[in-house]
Amino acid sequence: MEVYASGELVWDTTETDAPRWVLVLHDQPRDAPGWLDSRDPATPQAASASQCVELIRRTLHQATGQWPVHVTLTPVQYRQRLRFRATF
Repeated sequence: MEVYASGELVWDTTETDAPRWVLVLHDQPRDAPGWLDSRDPATPQAASASQCVELIRRTLHQATGQWPVHVTLTPVQYRQRLRFRATF
């Protein structure tokens, strides 16, 4: 059985002195979307696709204890929001 996580990687500017990427998880049964703080303010807003994939992989690993095998990205808004799907 394939296990996956999906959601969006969002550039969060709510803390103006420390903007950062956060993951908004979707497809959680009976739950509102969840947030995962990447805790990595070093990844810039203009990060490359490979940097964003690595950030998603590390953040999901911290939250689940498992490394995603594959992560796909789809841009929603230029450098502000990316949809992702990760398979474990």
